Amino acid sequence: MTPSTMLDLREHFNATSSTFDDTRHLGRANAWGNSFPAEELPSGQVMKVAGVPFRLPAGGGRERDNIEAWGQVMDFPKLPPLFGLAVLCYGEMGALGMDSQKRSAIALAAGWLIEKDASARPGGHAFSHLHYNDGFEFDSLRPVLWCWTTHWNNPFGLQRLILGVNPLFHIAAITCLHG
Repeated sequence: MTPSTMLDLREHFNATSSTFDDTRHLGRANAWGNSFPAEELPSGQVMKVAGVPFRLPAGGGRERDNIEAWGQVMDFPKLPPLFGLAVLCYGEMGALGMDSQKRSAIALAAGWLIEKDASARPGGHAFSHLHYNDGFEFDSLRPVLWCWTTHWNNPFGLQRLILGVNPLFHIAAITCLHG
């Protein structure tokens, strides 16, 4: 397994993408207030997607749990050199990119919904159902968190990550790859 560091993004969270049945009104995975079912996420624990470990926030559907990209600047001054980056993310309106500027790469998040019987493997984690904020159930579509990874030939000393402005692009977790 590749040595990695799972970043703590809590101070940057500005949106709520996962909810329980009693907190659906807090959902903001998209403009219509839909959300991922929090009961299917291991809150405060590590979840592997495409073989990459990601640390999920402990909020468990009751507080902010992801980053909606509005040009945030995130500093990580004490990271060892990286050989890659893995991002657990989704795009609200289909495939979306995030230009992380200059030396870094472009992240691509596939659309966050797939058909009921479609597979999200190997790069995604599909949920059993989609939460609607008014309690309505629609089982024809399922939400997905996608793992996007990039690798560099030479180690890179990431100290700052600057997100572009793209509020349709959401980041749930980031893992730095060291080997």
